[in-house]
Amino acid sequence: MPNSPILPFVAAVGLVVAPAVPPLAAQTVHIAVDVNQDRIPVSPFIYGKNDSVGQPTSPLSEAGFQLLRDAGVRMIRLHGGNNGTKYNWQKRLTSHPDWYNNVYVSNDWDYAQAQLQQHLPGVQSMWCFQLLGKVADNTHNNFNDWAYNQSQWWSGTGQNLAGGGVANAAGGHDALTEGNPALYLTDSNADLSTAILDHWMKPTGLGLDRSQFLYWNMDNEPEIWEGTHDDVMPTQLPAEEFMQRYFAYAKAARARFPEIRLVGPVPANEWQWYNWPGGISAGGRSYPWLEFFIKRIGEEQARTGIRLLDSLDIHYYPGASAPADVVQLHRTFFDRDYVNPDANGVKTVNGGWDPTITQEYIFGRCAEWLEDYLGEDHGVTFAVTETGVPVTNAPLASVWYASMMGEFMRHGVEIFTPWSWQPGMWEVLHLYSRYNGSIAVRAMSNQENTVSAYATVEPTSGALTVVLVNRALTASTTTTVSLANTTVANGSYPTLQLANLPATETFQSHTVNALAHGTVSVAGGQFTLTLPALSITSVLFDGAIPAAPPAGPSRLANVSVRARSGTDNDALIVGFVVSGSGSKEVLLRGIGPTLSRFGVNAPLADPVMTLTSLAGSPIDANDNWGSDAARIDPIADALHAFGLETTSLDAALLTPLPAGAFTARIADKSGGVGIALGEAYDADLWGTARLVNVSARTWVGHGDDSLIAGFVVSGGSDKTLLIRAIGPRLTDFNVPGVMSDPTLRVYRQGDARPLYQNDDWGAISYAHELATTASAIHAFGLTAGSKDAVLLLTLPPGVYSAVVTSADNTTGVALVEVYEVQ
Repeated sequence: MPNSPILPFVAAVGLVVAPAVPPLAAQTVHIAVDVNQDRIPVSPFIYGKNDSVGQPTSPLSEAGFQLLRDAGVRMIRLHGGNNGTKYNWQKRLTSHPDWYNNVYVSNDWDYAQAQLQQHLPGVQSMWCFQLLGKVADNTHNNFNDWAYNQSQWWSGTGQNLAGGGVANAAGGHDALTEGNPALYLTDSNADLSTAILDHWMKPTGLGLDRSQFLYWNMDNEPEIWEGTHDDVMPTQLPAEEFMQRYFAYAKAARARFPEIRLVGPVPANEWQWYNWPGGISAGGRSYPWLEFFIKRIGEEQARTGIRLLDSLDIHYYPGASAPADVVQLHRTFFDRDYVNPDANGVKTVNGGWDPTITQEYIFGRCAEWLEDYLGEDHGVTFAVTETGVPVTNAPLASVWYASMMGEFMRHGVEIFTPWSWQPGMWEVLHLYSRYNGSIAVRAMSNQENTVSAYATVEPTSGALTVVLVNRALTASTTTTVSLANTTVANGSYPTLQLANLPATETFQSHTVNALAHGTVSVAGGQFTLTLPALSITSVLFDGAIPAAPPAGPSRLANVSVRARSGTDNDALIVGFVVSGSGSKEVLLRGIGPTLSRFGVNAPLADPVMTLTSLAGSPIDANDNWGSDAARIDPIADALHAFGLETTSLDAALLTPLPAGAFTARIADKSGGVGIALGEAYDADLWGTARLVNVSARTWVGHGDDSLIAGFVVSGGSDKTLLIRAIGPRLTDFNVPGVMSDPTLRVYRQGDARPLYQNDDWGAISYAHELATTASAIHAFGLTAGSKDAVLLLTLPPGVYSAVVTSADNTTGVALVEVYEVQ
């Protein structure tokens, strides 16, 4: 305010003036919910935990599995953290770094994954690869901990005593004599570690469902191996050497399992987010660890075209235990204004030590680095696969956990699996996973530090859930919530509340738990609740938004192929199949000149499109589409196809086709060569007949001369597709000049990095499934071990492209195929 002559006088006489408003804690908190703003899909995998699903000697009971189902667990990280680093999947052994490095036989990953698949269908698991380079080999050289002290824990359990070590009775980490790891460990590498994928997916192995183990950690906390695995690594390897290991394992895993979700680098805690032992220098500057990791991922992906990271994963074990600090720790990840009581490593983020840097926002920083080094459309998500707070207070732990999940919903974090588990957390997991919607929407509080709202909607039912988290430690808080863009009528609505939780576990099942049921009255799109201290309250509104109409059947809605078209065998030939009963109205377009509007160099000057049956019988042809523009243009507009000038020399046909196979040949009228786009649109998405396959054959070069097949999955559910890039096999059909080694990459529209890719189809761990699927849909077979490329993918509705290039930098004729799998 401007200077006032009254203020010095007040100060001089010591006048006490009563505040004009009540203290902050007594103020009403105002929250605004808008279901049309900030809509972000909620990942089901934030409803996860580190856990076990049993071992052959101690199987999890049916009651244990039912608890996981009732709580709504959607992901379980099963590899055991440090115990996963030396796991030998062939011998089912692991070396326990926190227990003398002794080797144990009880950790059977095969059994655990099979149990999860049998008892928890739809629940995702997470395992890890062993980048350390050594895995457990035998149990013959264990330290006899029973004879030493009846297997009691003491401060020396971390001493390296397996392999003939001598214990230091004074305790601590250092043994009197270090054990010899060569006696109980054996060598491993990228090929051996990732071969577990073959073991699990091949029919000669376990034949497990690959859709349930998509996520794999790239080992665990590698930047502290000199401490946790110092029997193998007494001196930490340089960061760049670790990156070379990471690249080798990631590429090997991607080759065996193209759909795999690679999750790394899994640093141990806040200090390790920024610091690699010995420091990191490159190009004349120092780097914090996560920035350097992201930088090298971006560089190697650009160099190889192979996607090496899907989710950036960190661990976080805050030291803060004061209740006022614990309830704010969720702000560590995205809040740029939050002064983190654990801020330590972040002080080194710019090199050196700057004690003034206390704002952490670690995922905010990583988001900037990802955009800098991988581009805007990098597609990398975030994960926290280990965390915990040093408290045993159930109300405090529940509010911390509810705040963490709410923040991760709000920002689209993909994975959250806490390591430590306190009473109250089961209750929160159940409340969130069973009652929240699948889309997070805007919920703004004028006092976020005291009360936050996390709102979600479920489009299929039109339901809205508003979760109110009160972080006030001792006082109840009055909160008023305004609802915008909803159809919530005046009336009474149900609430579910967790408050005053006892120290002992209360959650037993979906119906037996601590949820207190109540109601709230809504008038004029507003309601007011008094929230108990340290409480979580969900308010449930059915029909708050218009329910989405039932989605049509999932199918291929339209397909396109872009490639160079030449003459004779090098002309662009687009094949497609109509399946079902009745006829299918199909819009076909052969685009050349109009491509120049989109920056395509050297487009085909004057395309002519000739439509024939598979047997070669002519059906129709077109030179210049404008001759039928009055009929075609409104259909193309309704299908959201880009517009064509009526005077352009592009070609198009709108024709009904019966079930069968057809080809559309697109070549230049005067025998020229250029880039052409062939398109086939399903002009009747609700008919019984449908497009089920598209293929294109042409000469394939580099850059603009790559072969690109675009396709759209429509409807309300995922669709399984078989996608193939054929080169060598074409010689069996007397095609000359074939591409010797095609590579296939599949992109989602807007992404700069491929979602999936394959070079040689026989290298995929589920090659048998590819062959049987091809046979079932009547696709011609491929020679075992050939260099043709194949992917079998289940994709959500959206726009995609399949790009065919050469793996050996050559050119030649190739065939790309996209099949709908029934």
